[in-house]
Amino acid sequence: MAASISVVIPVFNRKEELIRALDSVKKQTLQPSEVIVVDDCSSFLIEDFLRESNYLDQDWVRVVRNEINQGPSGTRNTGVMHAKEEFIAFLDSDDYWDPHKLEKQMALFTKKPELDLVYNGTWVVYENKTVPSHTKLFKDNIWYQLVDNCWTPPNPSTMLMRNASIRKLNAFDLTLKHAEDIDLWMRMTLHDMKIDYCDERLTYFMYNSTGRLSKQYRAKFKKVEPFFAKWEPYFRQQGKERSFHRFKQRSFTKFALETFVDSLRDRSVSIPAQMYFKYLWNRKEFYDLILNKFRRVQPQPS
Repeated sequence: MAASISVVIPVFNRKEELIRALDSVKKQTLQPSEVIVVDDCSSFLIEDFLRESNYLDQDWVRVVRNEINQGPSGTRNTGVMHAKEEFIAFLDSDDYWDPHKLEKQMALFTKKPELDLVYNGTWVVYENKTVPSHTKLFKDNIWYQLVDNCWTPPNPSTMLMRNASIRKLNAFDLTLKHAEDIDLWMRMTLHDMKIDYCDERLTYFMYNSTGRLSKQYRAKFKKVEPFFAKWEPYFRQQGKERSFHRFKQRSFTKFALETFVDSLRDRSVSIPAQMYFKYLWNRKEFYDLILNKFRRVQPQPS
């Protein structure tokens, strides 16, 4: 019997990756009731592609197409709007799941019915190597971890959330083109939502996917500004201007460090130099964080 879960998969101009994502849903030991693929105005019709690939033969896979390109926030929100089930799981079209992901997350909801969100750890797939993400998982003091500790939560592909809870938050902020997931986490904490996690890596994050904003270095820095502009008035109202300034500076340092390391991996020279001299050379956080960045690649789990 299928669980009361709607899976929302936003997609833009992806084919093979989308099939892999759908296959990982099909292999779940706890099957969702419906899968909603949201086509964000791809250059071809995702619905036709899936029909030709025999993925629309199953009643639980359906395609919704945005009339205009809306980006990740709007595309996920389209899926939320069409989701009928009690729970919503997000899966980016270039990521995929461990077969036990939904089963293990729902077991936590059954054990703790007061929860609003359950998430999990991730594996990072980079150049055909599977690396364990060392992102720490938290269920308490989330605001402190986000703002004071500059924690970046695992991406939305790890999330299973109550439909009513995400609708209470009006889902993702359509005005944000970057950090929309961090914004959602911050709003969850302000609404005192209950969060827990599966202490296992159950999601595979495709680091090298084309189209990832994290790979578009200059756009990333430009598009994160509306996120800080949105939250600055809140911090001012709370009399926490210094906390906001520290949060913003640490965030930019972290973004710059990610760009620095990614560029070195891509054998680029000019971008790391720009990041270092513009954002990093005089930041203690840079030298603290970089020690944690270069980690040994571990073999893919059996």
